[in-house]
Amino acid sequence: SQRLRLGSGRIAPGRSQTFTDSIRVSRPRLWTPRRPSLYSTSFSVSAGGRSVAGYRARSGIRSVKVVNGKLTLNGLPVNIRGVGMHEDDRAVGFALTPEMREALVKDAQDMGATMLRSHYPLHPHFHEMADERGLLVWSEIPMYGMKTEKIKNLVVRKVARAAGLELSAHVLRHTCITKLVRRGSDVVLVAELAGHRRLETTRRYSLPSDADRQLAMDDLEVED
Repeated sequence: SQRLRLGSGRIAPGRSQTFTDSIRVSRPRLWTPRRPSLYSTSFSVSAGGRSVAGYRARSGIRSVKVVNGKLTLNGLPVNIRGVGMHEDDRAVGFALTPEMREALVKDAQDMGATMLRSHYPLHPHFHEMADERGLLVWSEIPMYGMKTEKIKNLVVRKVARAAGLELSAHVLRHTCITKLVRRGSDVVLVAELAGHRRLETTRRYSLPSDADRQLAMDDLEVED
């Protein structure tokens, strides 16, 4: 085992501070879907000579890169068989139990999946199970289900940028568009108001056709 001391600092109320360091692991057991080797890690925070916080985790050593347009794992091409996953249940909604999450992961593996794909960040338990069972996870940044006024918050934007997303006017506009369409607004009118000039409708003289509506849906990138 190896031990690191990340240093010390004085942190004012409501503020944060980042401590970083690195270690070299000789002859590491690399994490792969067939052999998901995990290392146990832990850290603790002390103040006034006593431990005040701590965390334990298990993590694998691996590298995921795109080389010449192909995804590689530990420098080798990887064969992905993915499934889309929604953390949802008709009876309990998002409030899944650990047993429900385990059943979903088992179903995915029984189908031969090597990757879980979600449209929003999954519960940490899913990530822990994926690490243990040799599954890759394609997850979204933590910005799911947020109201427009929340996205405008500078702190939220800072977190988004750190995760690799620029919350531009286009992102905010798309959020509003999705809300309007799902509330039953005329999708062709919404598209026109959003400035999608590719639309060539005859709405001045008649109601939009099904073709107009489909064209608007395609332009807005909203699922019906």
